[in-house]
Amino acid sequence: MKKLTFIVFILSHLMIFGQVGINTEHPKGIFHVDGMKDNVENPSLTQQNDDVIVDNNGNMGIGTTTPTTKLDINAGIIAIRDASQRQGNVLMSDANGIGTWARVGDNGKTSFWRLEGTATFSDTNKHTLIGTGGTGSGSFLDESEISGLRKPTGTDTTDPNILNSNIIVPAGLYFIIIDLEQLNKTEYGRIELLTGLNTANADSQRIYQIYYKEKLTGAAFMYNFTASTTALHVAVAYQTVPGYTRYQLPGTSSFIFKIRFIKLNN
Repeated sequence: MKKLTFIVFILSHLMIFGQVGINTEHPKGIFHVDGMKDNVENPSLTQQNDDVIVDNNGNMGIGTTTPTTKLDINAGIIAIRDASQRQGNVLMSDANGIGTWARVGDNGKTSFWRLEGTATFSDTNKHTLIGTGGTGSGSFLDESEISGLRKPTGTDTTDPNILNSNIIVPAGLYFIIIDLEQLNKTEYGRIELLTGLNTANADSQRIYQIYYKEKLTGAAFMYNFTASTTALHVAVAYQTVPGYTRYQLPGTSSFIFKIRFIKLNN
């Protein structure tokens, strides 16, 4: 009997050291914490929201039990505080991969462009946004700190649609942040940034696109403009979603489009 008890004791400790589960009887990795103690054997995405796990590959997951990278966070908003954080800063890395918050837009290297107008969307084709059609509509360069970043003038074109839909960007590497809101509409759509001093929206002109629902806020990407100047404009396409009548073509609506350019090199 003593020998059996000893064997059971050894086996139980081997199991403990093999997988550690806190608040869960179903650990999915070497170390697994279920904060709300609500997991079943195969937890749902909602049940995983409060979980922290380290798997057999050494990957750590927060809000997921199946991390695919060394740190996989699927838990919504995160905060990184090192006393250098402030409004408008972005996370920058040095040559060794060590990150810190920095204002890359300092020293006169940021500009802010805004389009306001009214547009009619009659189908799922792309429609170029033009700052016309209502009181207060137009193309506005609210901040102009980047030398050479400007709205087109009469020496570039006499077409009023182009004058009210394009922005001219000088060469350089940029961090670009965009917002779009169709007022009083609940659309499901795709926004595209396109090149060319025109209002055309061919796929060959596209440098960026993103899908969104109802309102696009803070979409960001980096792009290197190699030509001495590049004209940009924006187009929107709307999608019909089977079974979701809420997200249908919005018809005529007022819009506010905003884009911030942060130049990353001289």
